[in-house]
Formats: sequence, structure tokens, C-alpha cells
Amino acid sequence: MSTAQRLYEAGHITYMRTDSIGMSKQAVDSARKLIKKEFGDKYLPEKPKYYKTKSKVAQEAHEAVRPTNFAKTSKDLGLESDQARLYDLIRNRALSSQMNPASIDVVTVKVEVEDYVFQLIGRKVNFPGYLKVYPDKVSEVELPEYKVGQELYPHQLLPSQHFTQPPARFSEATLIKMLESLGIGRPSTYAPIIHTIEVRKYVEKEGRYFSPTDTGMVVTDLLVKYFGDIVDSSFTADMEDQLDDIANGELEWQKMMDKFYKPFAKNLEDKEDSIKRDEFTVLGTAPKGIKCPDCSGKMDIKLGRYGRFYSCSKFPDCKGMRSMDGETEADTAARAKTKDFLETYEPSPKTDEGADFILKRGRFGEFWAHPDYPKVKDARPLILLPHKLEEKYGDVPKTDDGRPYLIKNGKFGEFWAHPDYPKVKDIIRIKKQKPQEKS
Repeated sequence: MSTAQRLYEAGHITYMRTDSIGMSKQAVDSARKLIKKEFGDKYLPEKPKYYKTKSKVAQEAHEAVRPTNFAKTSKDLGLESDQARLYDLIRNRALSSQMNPASIDVVTVKVEVEDYVFQLIGRKVNFPGYLKVYPDKVSEVELPEYKVGQELYPHQLLPSQHFTQPPARFSEATLIKMLESLGIGRPSTYAPIIHTIEVRKYVEKEGRYFSPTDTGMVVTDLLVKYFGDIVDSSFTADMEDQLDDIANGELEWQKMMDKFYKPFAKNLEDKEDSIKRDEFTVLGTAPKGIKCPDCSGKMDIKLGRYGRFYSCSKFPDCKGMRSMDGETEADTAARAKTKDFLETYEPSPKTDEGADFILKRGRFGEFWAHPDYPKVKDARPLILLPHKLEEKYGDVPKTDDGRPYLIKNGKFGEFWAHPDYPKVKDIIRIKKQKPQEKS
């Protein structure tokens, strides 16, 4: 949507937050003129094509998204990368909608072997039609000549094993397609919906596909269990229909809200008292080998602010915890005294009273914490010794007065930060050192 927005602001395409499938007469005439010029009369229907939407929730105040000038290609406009690909998609789609259909011969050959049937499918394109603007989608499969009743003999047997695959996870495109099929959302709301589930960490991107996080699964289970009528897709679609009726003056909004909100508010009040915290923080039982560091009892896998961790099953009576790799807070703190650690990092900073800070592990890795942390919110980063810093990152950038920058760990990984960061918001991206080849 952001790429489309830039194309729109530059005047290359019409308004894109629409699900209309109709183009203006001026646009249709322009597209037909270009089709005749570039592809010839045989690709042009006798009459212009106009389409009607099948979606009951379509908002058609704007015409379909299309190029503002069909004669301009992405190269003519000097577009590159995502903008070029999106513009080409919009232009080709709009042009193909005004072209003649393709003519493809499909031949199916069935070979019977006792109780088994093998099938071959051949394709021959007689006339590409609208596929002319999609050359990579026109594929032909030529089959030999066969006669009915002809006996065939095996030339080669190629054994292969296939496993049933689960349905693919949602991508942005397939999720929007599903929302459309359920009658949920509008073109202007699809991007905010996807943005919300990512920002709130309900899903993570794995390549093109969304994968649910622990938070997403816990929230979903909780909502389905206690507010199933609200998170039901048919409820959402029906609610949007009612909002359309309100917009059209066919329904009074006060009556609709009164009918919905009073039961919802009462249910919300009841559940606020009855839902136990463990229902949305406990993900399961820890493996048998993981014991509480305080009471040696069983532990649960819990979901915390920064992800999973092990917690004593007797919580809050016992507050023993371990990280998912089995380390306790005491284990982490003790590592600050080991030889390897002291040969890698500068010693612990000290409080005004001379007490050592304690090594802790947080969302972005390890850090030094005040002995009374989090009551005293004083946390400091680990600082690599000069030779380790140079070994890992190369030359250390410095301020104008000669002070070295510090390594910080943030949402997007490590970065160089001004020694007075965040008061001085001056950062430099990390340039990773290439590993040295062994001679």
C-alpha cells in the first residue's frame, strides 16, 4: 500500500483504496486504443467490456485502480524495483480486462492399467488473447499422437515418495483474499489490519508467510473461549453490513449499538473477575529435567513480556525462574566472574556506594543492572575490551572529542551509539567484519 501510495502521489495511477472493478468510459476508450495499436484488431473485442462486482461489501465511489496514462510503461516513467513491478501489474491487469479471451486446446489422455488410471494433460495455445500481456503465463505441453485402444508399454519406472502437506500459512495476499471472501474489512482497512497484527507481535513474518507467535496463540485462545460470539467471522461481517445500513440511512445507529453493547459490556465485566491470569500466561509444563532453582519442584513454561521462560508451578508462593536454556538469574550473575567473560568484557560498573552491578539477561541480551534493579532503574550495556571490539567490528568510531562509540543492542540488532546515547541520538550502523581465512 505504501508503494501504491507513492505511485498515486506521483500521478501514475488512480486512487488505490478501492475494490471497484469498473473503469470510466474515458479509461476504457484509452485502453482499447492502445490495445489496437500495440496488439492489433484481433485482440480487441467489438464492444467495450464493463464489469459488475460480485462482492456485497464493495465500495465503488472510486473506479478501479488503473494507470492514469495507459501509453506510459514503467520504463517510460523511470520507475524501478517495487514501484515498477506494481505499476506493471496494475497496467497489465487493466489492459487485459479489455482484451479478447484466450483460446487454448486442452487434451486429456487416460491410460488404464488394470484398476489404475494414469492421466496426461496437454495444452496448445491457439490464440493468446489477453494472455498476450502475460507472456510468462502462456505454457504449452505437447503430447504424442495416441489412438483409442492403443496399447502402451512402460519405458521407465521412477519411484518417488510424497507426503501430505498441511495447508500453507497465510501470506498478506491470501489473508486479504480470505477477509474478502468472509465479507470482512474494506480496501482502506486491510493494510491497518495487517500492520496491527505485526506491531502487536501476534504474528511474525517467515519469508512471505505469517507464523503465529506465542502471544498470538494465547490471545486467540482466550478470545475464542470467552468472547467467541465477538471474534466469530460471521459476527464481524454482519456488523459491517449493519454499519453500511447506518451509512445508507436504513438503520438507526443508537438501536444497533444498544443491542450490541449492553450484553457485551456485561460479559466483559463478568469475565474480568472470572478469568485467571494463568490461563493466558501458562503455555505448558516444563520437561522433567527442569527443576525449580529455589524449591526443586516442577516448573511451567510461561509467557512473559520478553517471551518464554520457566516459572515454578507453585508461583506466587515460590518465585523460582529459569531462562529457556535452563539458566537461572544466579547462573547469569555468576558468569560475570568467569575467566572467559573477564577476558571479553570490561569489569562490572559500580554504584555510588561501590557495589558491583549484577549481570542480567533481558529482551535484547545481557546487560549490567543496579543491585536494586528494577526498583532502581539503572541499566548499562556490556562493553567489549578493546582487542575484542576490534576483532569483531574493526575500527571503533569516535566522537569529535575522541571518545569511542559504544555497542548497543536494539530492536533491529547491534549498532554503534554515541557515548551519551540516548541523550545524544547519534548512531552508526554496524559493518560486520568478514571472517579471516585460515592459512
